[in-house]
Amino acid sequence: MRFRSANRGLSFLLLPLVACAGCGRVPQPAPTAEAVQPAIRRAADYLANAVQADGMFTYCINLDPSITVEEEYGMVRHAGTIYAMCMAYPHHPTADSRSAILRAGGYLRGEAIGPVEEGQGMLAVWSDPEVPADHWALLATEKLLALGWNGGETLFRDRLIEHALAIFRPILREQIHHRRKTRYDGGFSEHGRTTYTSTRLEGLLATLAFLPKTHPMAESMSTSAERGISFLLRAQISSGEFSGAMPLAVAPWPGRSDDVAYFNRRSTEVRIDYVQHALSAMVQYAELPDSPAFQSKGP
Repeated sequence: MRFRSANRGLSFLLLPLVACAGCGRVPQPAPTAEAVQPAIRRAADYLANAVQADGMFTYCINLDPSITVEEEYGMVRHAGTIYAMCMAYPHHPTADSRSAILRAGGYLRGEAIGPVEEGQGMLAVWSDPEVPADHWALLATEKLLALGWNGGETLFRDRLIEHALAIFRPILREQIHHRRKTRYDGGFSEHGRTTYTSTRLEGLLATLAFLPKTHPMAESMSTSAERGISFLLRAQISSGEFSGAMPLAVAPWPGRSDDVAYFNRRSTEVRIDYVQHALSAMVQYAELPDSPAFQSKGP
């Protein structure tokens, strides 16, 4: 809850950026396979290296070793990270990745999967803290529509599409257009939070997978996805000890208030779900047939 108050405390700093959000839109080259595939490999390697011998992840670090991170462990994030690693595996099928996925899966099975009361043999992942659903409805919609409906189910499909677009119409207006502070450009957070952008991209890319190419919003959504992926590529740590890591934010904020200081301490924090959501979005983009990353990939 404190982080939410930090967002409110930052509001006075965000006015110049919001005021510029609709001006000076600079065309950026769309990310191709040459940029996206190495980023996928770096993120996948980072997560594989974060899996310990017992299958737990090194859950959270700070790029600044003088800052102590809060101790917590969320099993839903653990499970989601395994999912992202499996998504990335066809793009980077290394023995280390496979071993890490199996260890992490074994830990999940042994520590957090249990029966549902009155669930007739159902199992569930039990986790604390709870994690908001975010983009999951759109990801689920993509998978549902991939099953293929026809005939009398056309109306149902149309309603699912309209629901997805209703979610994204206001989100698209949030995307940052910034001529001078290019590291913020393409993100969906005025103060440069990366996972806020990643989760919106996951939903956006899931929607593009089932949205008809002729739909009036298809072009603007595709451009939005390209700009968002470019934001993540710039934000990712590309070399050194933490190669593949994704920090909480692309930069600290100026100011001396307690809220700003709290945000800045966390701005260099790297948690497994920050990397996981960015990796998932990059894989979705790389596998979207109409994306430049898919069209530019080699044989």
